[in-house]
Amino acid sequence: MSKAATSSILLVDDDEVVLTLIGRILESRGFDVVQASNGRDALDLISERSFSVMLTDWHMPVMDGMVLAEKVRARGMDEICIVMHTVEDGYFDYERGREAGIDDYLAKRPPDVAWHARIKAAFGTADLRRSVKAARASLAAAELVTPAIAAVHSPPLRGLDVPEAGHSHATGEDFGNITQVMAVSVMPVPQVLLVDDDEIMMERLKIAITEMGHEVITATDGAAALALLRQHLMSVVVLDRNMPGLDGLELCRSIRRQTWPGYVYVILLTAHDAEKDILLGLDAGADDYLSKRVSDAELAARLSTATRVLSLEHSLKSAVEERQRMAMTDSLTGAHNRRYFMRHLRAELKRARRFGTDLSLLALDIDHFKLINDNHGHAAGDMVLQKLVQRIKNFLPRECDWCARLGGEEFAVVLPQTDLAGAAVLAEDLRKAVEELSIRLSGAVRTITVSIGVSGLQAMPAPESATAEMLLAHADRYLYKSKEGGRNRVTSPKPRALAA
Repeated sequence: MSKAATSSILLVDDDEVVLTLIGRILESRGFDVVQASNGRDALDLISERSFSVMLTDWHMPVMDGMVLAEKVRARGMDEICIVMHTVEDGYFDYERGREAGIDDYLAKRPPDVAWHARIKAAFGTADLRRSVKAARASLAAAELVTPAIAAVHSPPLRGLDVPEAGHSHATGEDFGNITQVMAVSVMPVPQVLLVDDDEIMMERLKIAITEMGHEVITATDGAAALALLRQHLMSVVVLDRNMPGLDGLELCRSIRRQTWPGYVYVILLTAHDAEKDILLGLDAGADDYLSKRVSDAELAARLSTATRVLSLEHSLKSAVEERQRMAMTDSLTGAHNRRYFMRHLRAELKRARRFGTDLSLLALDIDHFKLINDNHGHAAGDMVLQKLVQRIKNFLPRECDWCARLGGEEFAVVLPQTDLAGAAVLAEDLRKAVEELSIRLSGAVRTITVSIGVSGLQAMPAPESATAEMLLAHADRYLYKSKEGGRNRVTSPKPRALAA
């Protein structure tokens, strides 16, 4: 996406004065601003080009802001962040706004620091959504999406109908089939850490947040809150600006200085709405701020925004981790792939040298596999490969033993802390276990066999300088001897001391 697209904002209002004033202010901040005077014109513009953010008035002729938001989401425009411009927060229907797909709310007033901070946060949300979508598309294009990523649903927000897990599959069509916000991988409703030395205010907020479906943990000062976070991560922290000891600003800075398993969304509570206080909070690392006079409806809206951001962050992290995992996994069998094999065999070699332990390797190949494909079809061949990997995984006696698919019908088994004699015994037992495996092919029960070659550091002429490539080539040499010897057998070298 171009720089213009990522900084573009659609401003929708039937008041020409507002369009002119807000438009000029946004343009002075470097944003690409496009204007529309009603919802219908805005919808036409969105159909023609992409926008990161839409800032729309609520009450407009032809099509109001609520209907506009609903139609935008109904068309699958999931990346755009929708911000509603309202005359007064107290009279806005937040519940309907959430159902319509509105992400945030701004009171109509001369833009100040807080106003600009929310606009900036809206662009951040849009960027995060694009990152999630790109990561998912990358997985789908490579046919690497697993059920955990493919079965997705919207965040647990009130007023939304979400599909049951497993009913949505990661296809290109589904990635655009969104209601309020891009479908994300499952995450629990975030716990909220509430930090305030005012017991009356804390109790009022705790009751309200609990009724919204969140589990609330409380602390009366910053030091206690930080200790609770270190014991158990809570994804949302609502904290008072002014507290004795470690105050809200310093607590926020402390949270940002540390590394956590996931993102911590910080909402700063303040009795002062002065621009200076808001700016100090945002500079300290707060994601949002709320006046202590906040209504329960606006509090719910802000927590919903926090939940959406956390869900996107969680989904992006899951997709990236899945892509990393699948880059090292054979998509057909679930075994490690050759890239994983080479990287981790090198690590096993380093570990063996460091601790002075043995390391052995089995190279195995399915006998007459081409005939299986030719006589029963490639689908049957794929099933045989899957059954073989399942049998190998179930057979390996220790957690440190692992297998990989090197390509085609060739596999490797890595046996740390195992000498040649032990590897040869295990290889023979594995050969027998595979031979006993019954597989139904073309309506008849059949068996398969494997040829196995054994190698290990004990067999290498210079084990201190042996590489992963050398170890694999040595095991392959004995695999071919097994095939030349009639297949369905194990061939292993003698330890170098005996060979000498």
